Amino acid sequence: MKKNKEEAIKLITKKIKNDSYLTYDEISLITGYHTKYLFKLKNDILNGTISLTHGNKNKTPHNAMSEEEKEKIRQLYARSSASIRKFAKFYGKHSYSCIYNLVHDIAEIRFSLDQENSCDLSDSQTFNAMLPDWRKPLSYCPIVLLSCCPVVLPS
Repeated sequence: MKKNKEEAIKLITKKIKNDSYLTYDEISLITGYHTKYLFKLKNDILNGTISLTHGNKNKTPHNAMSEEEKEKIRQLYARSSASIRKFAKFYGKHSYSCIYNLVHDIAEIRFSLDQENSCDLSDSQTFNAMLPDWRKPLSYCPIVLLSCCPVVLPS
């Protein structure tokens, strides 16, 4: 059952003014609130401290991260080459999800740049051109020092 605080306040004020003969149990069935909470609402109405909005609304959390620290984390992550998970373990002061929410846009940019710079390695000439000289196949090396093993060079 959905709770309706406005209706509960209206019915309790009617009961206080003796305009209604509903009991608190009946009001609890109508509004969905427990009778103990209805008595608390009654006391708040009598004291004039009743409010429909929550007390913590528009307040910053006590454990909120400052903008300076957010910027520090973003700069540290931008300079590192680690994954978000490893960076979160390294930083350690905040949880993985907190750090992920801060730096995932930087990680997405980093990933998209990697995708743009990647090439199709199915072409053997492109692949061989990417290798450093010491990793190229033997047919590209000027001197073959392997006299004990027969080397078959492509023709």
